[in-house]
Amino acid sequence: MSLPDMGYLIANRYNVVLVCLGNPCITFFPMTSSHSPNVSIYCIGFVNQNHWVQVNMKEGFPLPPVTLDWKKFRSHIATTWMLGFAGRMQHWQLLTPVLA
Repeated sequence: MSLPDMGYLIANRYNVVLVCLGNPCITFFPMTSSHSPNVSIYCIGFVNQNHWVQVNMKEGFPLPPVTLDWKKFRSHIATTWMLGFAGRMQHWQLLTPVLA
């Protein structure tokens, strides 16, 4: 299975936010539940092009964007995830240079 497949499975099954730092950097929100202020956020990084490691981030760290598939297939109630983390996702955009 690919990372997008596994990311969605983890986020949905455990109702957590999964952040993957690699190429590309992606945030996975649950697709069928609403935002919870006490949600667990797990961050993993892709290392040496061959394995994943857990990355411990500080509270409030910027979040990379979600995939287009999440926007396309999420339930209406799941939209609250984007609203709850909008500031952190905007912070990521400010820190990430736009590549043309």
